[in-house]
Amino acid sequence: MNSESYKWTKRFLILTPLFLLFCMIAAGGGHGFVQPIFALFPFAAFTCIWFAELSFFNLILAILQFPAYGLLIDKSNDKRKTMLMISILHILIVGLIFVFVNENWNLK
Repeated sequence: MNSESYKWTKRFLILTPLFLLFCMIAAGGGHGFVQPIFALFPFAAFTCIWFAELSFFNLILAILQFPAYGLLIDKSNDKRKTMLMISILHILIVGLIFVFVNENWNLK
């Protein structure tokens, strides 16, 4: 195993707690902005389209999301294509969340 193996997984493992901390600070205990949560962790926040709350399950998904991105990139043969596909999927889910959650939560 060389030093370059799992390079992206390691990077995202380091970034995930920083992103979570940023989102917690921005959310301000429910009195701040929830948009960073939706933008950074769309798979975890996807249930907010139907339910106006985040649960422990959502936290687990948030913790696993970026390392999973890294693992997909590390294991792929075409890293650029994989990064592009992950980015497109991420942006599409974020767009869906902002469209539907803005209607339900009045976040405008």
